[in-house]
Amino acid sequence: MEKRVWKVFVLAVGIAAIISIAGCNEENLNAKKSRLIADENRQLKEQLEQKNKEIEKHKQSLDKCAKEKNTLQEQLQGKTDDMVSELFDIFGETLKQLEQENEDLKVQIEKLEKELQELKNPPSPVPM
Repeated sequence: MEKRVWKVFVLAVGIAAIISIAGCNEENLNAKKSRLIADENRQLKEQLEQKNKEIEKHKQSLDKCAKEKNTLQEQLQGKTDDMVSELFDIFGETLKQLEQENEDLKVQIEKLEKELQELKNPPSPVPM
């Protein structure tokens, strides 16, 4: 009977050892998984931080471009306004010159028409 007790005892110890080893392996696997997940999370956070920095950099660049665009549009509008104003001044001066020339020509036409009339109808000689 002692042999039987001894066999049962050895068997029980063996089973207990197998169970504890399996439990340790499972704990080791869980610990490894936890470390891997933690490492992956850390890497993902670093990547997210880097991408956020890049996004912010691009936003700043976009803001700078928008400001430059607005400045250029304002300058262009100012130059356009100046050119239109200058053209109106030139056209106004030209119009005044042409109007004056037209008036001078009208006066000259009237003068020439009078002379033509006088040549067509010479004054009658006054009897003496």
